[in-house]
Amino acid sequence: MAARAHIRRLIHEESPDAVLSDARIVQALHQIGFALSRRTVVKYREALGIGSSFERRKLYRATDHRRRGRVSPEPGKDRGPCIPSHS
Repeated sequence: MAARAHIRRLIHEESPDAVLSDARIVQALHQIGFALSRRTVVKYREALGIGSSFERRKLYRATDHRRRGRVSPEPGKDRGPCIPSHS
């Protein structure tokens, strides 16, 4: 249970620019005394309903684009708001 709380805290405190991989989470947990495998971290993370580093990075990017008023997930591909034409 304590390991899961630490995993949740680590991910909650991660920077959108430096998303933690499962291997990095294992290293961080090891530094505070937990000896878990990467597969165990994956199992705990999924049980907590937390996505993979790829999914979180994708979510952070999508939220960042929305914050900036961008809709397109690709930088430089912003076409502005969709305004229906009345033809």
